[in-house]
Amino acid sequence: MNIASQARHYREQGKYILALACAQAGSTISCLAEQARALNWLGKSKESLQTALQAAQSCNSETAVATIIDAKLSLCSSYISSGKYEDALREAQKVENLHPSVPPLETEQIAHIYIALAASHSCIGNKKHAIKHAQKAIVLLKTGRERVLAEAFHALADSFHRGAYFSDAAQAWQQALALRRANLHHQHPEIATNVDGLALSLRRLQQPQLALTLHQEALRIYQHSFATNHPAIAACYHGIAQCCHRLSQFEAARSNLNAALQISESLLGSDHPDTWISRFELGRIEVDCGELAQGIQRMEFARMRLAHLLGEKHPTILAMDKWRTLAKTKG
Repeated sequence: MNIASQARHYREQGKYILALACAQAGSTISCLAEQARALNWLGKSKESLQTALQAAQSCNSETAVATIIDAKLSLCSSYISSGKYEDALREAQKVENLHPSVPPLETEQIAHIYIALAASHSCIGNKKHAIKHAQKAIVLLKTGRERVLAEAFHALADSFHRGAYFSDAAQAWQQALALRRANLHHQHPEIATNVDGLALSLRRLQQPQLALTLHQEALRIYQHSFATNHPAIAACYHGIAQCCHRLSQFEAARSNLNAALQISESLLGSDHPDTWISRFELGRIEVDCGELAQGIQRMEFARMRLAHLLGEKHPTILAMDKWRTLAKTKG
């Protein structure tokens, strides 16, 4: 097993620090791509993007096509974590255009191309394209490794959820979760991503108490695996806050959302889309805590900046518009 393969093995086991150390011991493009993936899982999106760019830029006309695809897929993931969704889609589409003209690829690598396309389209708000590519990956992987099939179901669930097909999303989250629980140890972070995702969809299906329990379960796994300041932990706090909000526990909601915002600002940066979403949601909660002027002002500013980043027609912006209108009626 070469160094890059060993690093990938550690990453798949959820041993991200070991994966990073192993990948750093090599100098190949594949090692750089694995470094970027490990850094991504460790919540270091800026370092991950720098490393992934180095891997992609190291490719040349003599580089094996499979290696080029691996580097670009790593770069796509890093762009998504950094909130650069258009860049992620561009890289995924480059790989998609490259794939048909090259010698046959392994099934898993083709599936990962579809998964990258699904994730990128999902973040941008292209729900039909996202769902289509995730489904392609699932069909392709029916005879493949279950852990990669779980990634495909994860991509499908995320695409359904962002597209507001919450019942379909919940079913896909459960399929991904069943696969991961059958193949990974019980505190593996990949399990937590599915538990947390399922909670998001169940909350939208009017089950906030069950969703709260699942967010808390995911948070315990993340806290076992990661440092206190980690984007996944911020996401859990955000989800917990949303559930508390639905349950009319407004002060608890504000406390958890402040924790999420603090982590997002320190790790992802003040201008990351996730940071602006947390600011907007904090404004919503401030309105329900009776701080109307402050809350509405925060919502307006967050919506304005996020629309600049994502576009006026993005589903998140359209949802924000509904909540802004509702908040103003309370004034």
